[in-house]
Amino acid sequence: MNKKTFFDYFGNVPVSINNLYGDPFFSLQVKNTFEKLESLKNTQHKGIVSIITKSEITEEQAIKLSEYSKALKLVVLVSISGLTNKKVEGMPYECTAKNRYNTLYLCKKYNIPSLAYVRPFIPPYNTSRQCIEEIFKNVSKSGITTMIVSGLRGNDEILLNSGISKEEKDKWSFRVKIIPSDVRKILNEMKEKYAITLFERTSCGVAYVLNEKISYNPYQASPQLAKCYNCPLKSTCFDKRDEIKPTKDDIEFVKLLGYDAHLNIYDKGQICNVDPQKRTECESCCTSCYKLKRNAIQLDKIENVSLGDTSVLRLLTKKLVYGNGVREVGDKNVAYPTSSILTGLPIYVVNSWWVYARSMPKCYNCSYCMIGKYYSECYNTEEMGSNPIEVAKMIWNKLNISVK
Repeated sequence: MNKKTFFDYFGNVPVSINNLYGDPFFSLQVKNTFEKLESLKNTQHKGIVSIITKSEITEEQAIKLSEYSKALKLVVLVSISGLTNKKVEGMPYECTAKNRYNTLYLCKKYNIPSLAYVRPFIPPYNTSRQCIEEIFKNVSKSGITTMIVSGLRGNDEILLNSGISKEEKDKWSFRVKIIPSDVRKILNEMKEKYAITLFERTSCGVAYVLNEKISYNPYQASPQLAKCYNCPLKSTCFDKRDEIKPTKDDIEFVKLLGYDAHLNIYDKGQICNVDPQKRTECESCCTSCYKLKRNAIQLDKIENVSLGDTSVLRLLTKKLVYGNGVREVGDKNVAYPTSSILTGLPIYVVNSWWVYARSMPKCYNCSYCMIGKYYSECYNTEEMGSNPIEVAKMIWNKLNISVK
């Protein structure tokens, strides 16, 4: 594989800045966030760059972001929940009292691609018709017309309880975000009333806002779960699913990174028919599905392979990558790839993003925050992940040395 092709994989990966532990525009993170944007600009990163924030950005910050949006494929996702900002015992809360709708307004004003990221819904605290309509009304007033709804939970007991057993942790880790039928009905009514384009998958909403043709996560074969049938990307994404095929370059790249793998190519791939309300009955992860016969890169010799491996390869190739039986099991180290080539490098991946972040102590101390309950070691400030091109240089040098 030539050097340009190799580096292009890393230069096009979807990156999220400072969204791991902390908030990119929390006071202690602002300078670091702009430094990371500058680093990506300097390496001419071509992939999606996301900032997911609760903090209210200032007009000065919006102007700076607008300049970076000219050089980078930048998108700002503003987290909104409608939860109370007061600490009330036994109730979920967020301590961010500032106006996040103003962040959306400023993004619209300065032509920064943006959308509302409405999460987490925790019945019954923020799922009433009144609360949901208030969110839609304020998003609409800001001028933003795209929304992702994410992070619904049946209740918040596990996250509110500090004495969590391993069994409960595993249940939480495997729990999926099923939208109750009564909440879904209200969401559908409000999206029509306020002319909001609604998505339930992050990568799909981001792709739409950035005028991409397809979602960069391989949801095309799970139309019921990803709501493909009514999606504005349908004609170029879901309808073209069998045309999205891994290439010889892709398999060569995956093998270069230390994996045993082969291509699976089908003229007509299978479609997922799992009922969204019965999602928990399927043990496979949608983005690394091993249940269906479809175009994919299949990893072999998977004794030590984790979701971190399938995720990093999926984000780099933008193709489905799976290993039979590889799924989310609640392991806190799942975000690290395990191949001999990638182990020890500054790579950290989550479901939708290559992480480029500085972890830090809790920012707003929201009640549903995972820090301190599952990942207490991340209280210390440390870098998680890195600029993808810098990682590519490390790997390229490592490969050349091994060849010599």
